[in-house]
Amino acid sequence: MAEKSNPLEITIDRDSDDVRLVVSGEVDLETSASLREALSEIVSSRHVSLDLTGVGYMDSTGLRTILVAKEEIERAGGTLDVAAASTIVSRLIEISGVSELLAHQPEG
Repeated sequence: MAEKSNPLEITIDRDSDDVRLVVSGEVDLETSASLREALSEIVSSRHVSLDLTGVGYMDSTGLRTILVAKEEIERAGGTLDVAAASTIVSRLIEISGVSELLAHQPEG
């Protein structure tokens, strides 16, 4: 079996109830559980900002993980937005029709 060339890396920066989650690598069926786990750790945060500029690939599983986390965070009284995204992730957000749900800034 081929080794994954671009594994998922997640960094969580906390500032009181505000959290910045920086994700890089590939978010797909194989790695979305790691993203889901990181997001579940911060579900009670007031504001979660995702930086996806380092994501070179994301499939619908990754996008769904973010949307489910957004719903959970909002139910807990917080907010989640995509503060920055790579071109590939921005395109996925737009063609999926969820750009209004996830405020985001394309890379560049």
